[in-house]
Amino acid sequence: MNARPGEAALAALATVTAIWPVTTLLDSGEWVRGAVAMVLVVALVGVAARLVRLRGWQVALAQTVAAAVVAGWLYGRGHLWHGLPGIETATAFNSLLVDARGTIESFTAPAPTTRGLSLLVGLVAGVVAVVVDYLAVTRRSAAMAGLPLLAVFLGSSANSGSSLHPAFFVALAVVWLVMVGRQGTGLVRRWSTTSATPLTPVSSASSVGDTGAAGTATLGRSLGVVAIAAALVVPLALPHLPTRFLLSGLGRNDDSSGSGGSVGFSQSLDLARDLADRSTRPVLTYRTTASAPPPLRVTVSSTYVNGSWLPPRRSVDRTATSADPSVPTPTGLDPSVPKRRESVSVLGNLLEPPNLAAPYPLAGADLGGTRWGLDNRTQSVLVADQVSGYDLSYWDVEPTDSMLRDGVPGATTNRVVDPRDLQVDSRSAARVRALADAVTKGRTNAYDRALAIQEFLRSNGGFTYSLTLAPPVTDQSGRVLPLDPLSHFLVTRQGYCVQFSTAMIMMARAQGIPARIAVGFLPGHVDRGIWTVAVADAHAWPELYLDGIGWLRFEPTPAARSGAAPIYATVLPGSSADEGRPTDTTASGSSSSTRKQDLLERANDVATPQTALPGGSARASWVDHLPHGWSLVLLAVLLGLVGAAAAPAGALWSRRRRLRSAPDGAGRVEAQWVALTEQLADLGMPAPPSQTPRQLHDHYVREAYLDHDGEQALGRVLGTLERARYAPPRAAVVDVRQDAHRVLRAVAPTRPLWLRLRAVVMPSAGTAEVRRLRRRTARALGSPFRAVAALVRRLTQR
Repeated sequence: MNARPGEAALAALATVTAIWPVTTLLDSGEWVRGAVAMVLVVALVGVAARLVRLRGWQVALAQTVAAAVVAGWLYGRGHLWHGLPGIETATAFNSLLVDARGTIESFTAPAPTTRGLSLLVGLVAGVVAVVVDYLAVTRRSAAMAGLPLLAVFLGSSANSGSSLHPAFFVALAVVWLVMVGRQGTGLVRRWSTTSATPLTPVSSASSVGDTGAAGTATLGRSLGVVAIAAALVVPLALPHLPTRFLLSGLGRNDDSSGSGGSVGFSQSLDLARDLADRSTRPVLTYRTTASAPPPLRVTVSSTYVNGSWLPPRRSVDRTATSADPSVPTPTGLDPSVPKRRESVSVLGNLLEPPNLAAPYPLAGADLGGTRWGLDNRTQSVLVADQVSGYDLSYWDVEPTDSMLRDGVPGATTNRVVDPRDLQVDSRSAARVRALADAVTKGRTNAYDRALAIQEFLRSNGGFTYSLTLAPPVTDQSGRVLPLDPLSHFLVTRQGYCVQFSTAMIMMARAQGIPARIAVGFLPGHVDRGIWTVAVADAHAWPELYLDGIGWLRFEPTPAARSGAAPIYATVLPGSSADEGRPTDTTASGSSSSTRKQDLLERANDVATPQTALPGGSARASWVDHLPHGWSLVLLAVLLGLVGAAAAPAGALWSRRRRLRSAPDGAGRVEAQWVALTEQLADLGMPAPPSQTPRQLHDHYVREAYLDHDGEQALGRVLGTLERARYAPPRAAVVDVRQDAHRVLRAVAPTRPLWLRLRAVVMPSAGTAEVRRLRRRTARALGSPFRAVAALVRRLTQR
């Protein structure tokens, strides 16, 4: 078999041209180098395999193996087995491809170029290169090779969100035609030499002209030009059909986010996909006067049907009718309830209209001339057009204990709530009512009953926060029990914020407390005064109505996801709320500000046993019983062990020295953070330079595939680091060593064995300490000799 390097080069060029439109789908070209490398490797291996006369399927197999090895080198990043892909590589690739799928489903084009998407494009390029090379070069069927090339091209064009530039199609068509024409001309020429009579005109007067190879080639080129022209012109005359998108992701603007597009808000109120999206793509950036801002509410629903919350029926035309509408008093909030006005200034907003994220209850708004309005019942903000930035003010309601328990003196008792806010789901009503009665037993007012329900779901009922719902429940005979979604959650006690909120709403309604679900975003994270809300901050929470106070936010979702509950909805361990909330009013006049001082977070660090270092002195009897000469061997082994322990001991000494030299708690946190980054770097994950703690959190979670506990521990470490760096002087900080150890324990199993051994035996901090000690020792030992040498120089100079 001929090596056919020219045809292989054309096939590789055609493959690269086919994946060229991917540049319109991703926001950077980081993927290009890897994808082109995969294509070139396939071409070179194909030439070499054909040169040694392998069969067609053997050539394709050799190209596939080579592409897999190169993919491991390019994208494996420490997950190789002796330099070759293995089970660990496949596991890492699976995680990256799952991340790539999530990015595709959550971002519009151009999407961020993640490692997963780079891997996906590289693997697609390698597979297409193998198929095209096999068809066009090995099997000499260049026309058939157009099918995989067209498939890749259509995949890009269908997901770009807009029309591709004609240059992409023309370039691919030209390369494919050159490939077909070159191969076709060669075939025709071979036809003319296979018979005794060459393929030439019979006579100059023949009615059939240009019957030779040149005429056939000319005809083929003409047909190719006509076909390209038709492909460019005909679509202009055809009706435009709806675009179909890859995995319903790239190219769509609803329920997605993108570098250049907007973020659509899920109108189904099912946040499973939004919560599973771990993207840090910003939805909002804002400043606020509040030290701990509340969640930003987008929409509210009171209707629960067949396991789903239905979106409210609202019209922008009816509500967003003014550029400066009046903001009514929040429903049910009596003027005598203490409240403080806070402000929010949104610097960037990608949320699509008609939705707008805003705290509740709203006090005022300035949307820069955009027409907007309020839903009078829920105070949800609706806008006619997307607003890039806007200013809001809202009320931080601070009711006293007596107002929460006993009501607001003089306030009207007429509830202004929708009857749907008291409707319990019929399919789970019996179970919900029985559970609510048991949980609220002994509570004498609506506020205490609400607290009891919240604490049952949040911490006392054994519930687990998980984006994956539990499998169907079966009876003893293995038959699946016909449980409705809410009953399934209450039985399995596993779910995410929507399930927790739904359970609290239905249990509150069963106790006669009006309740509804609010959907929006958690406050996000703050960096130097700027709060950033990401797609992954999507959240749902219940709002309960209390007479005289109106709608109040509660937080039944565990703190690992939702953070702290509102001050008025917080129950300290061992407080009276845990024992029935007695209604004595000895402290009923205490304000919320006094309660805030009593609700300071109390860290309960549980000390873990220290791991004893192996060691121990050798017994003399060992040496006495050894054969003659083995004592020197034993001495060498002991010296080797001491030498091997030098670097780990040096690392331990270096970290302790930094801790001892730290001037305060903030300095100790910095020293512990430096130690953690050193150890992670030893495990093959160096910290990228010039990144914020939040960026480093995302980097380490992505690179190490941290489990839930490890990710939470890392978040606590970085949160403490932020407080240590930006908190006022002499502010109290928490020791993070135990969380740092949890992070390392979570990271270590994901790293190759040789990296773990190197991190233990040759830690970078230890080797640096050994080098420093060696330099100091050399200087100390050389000092007498340098002094003598200096004395000799002075004497000889005289």
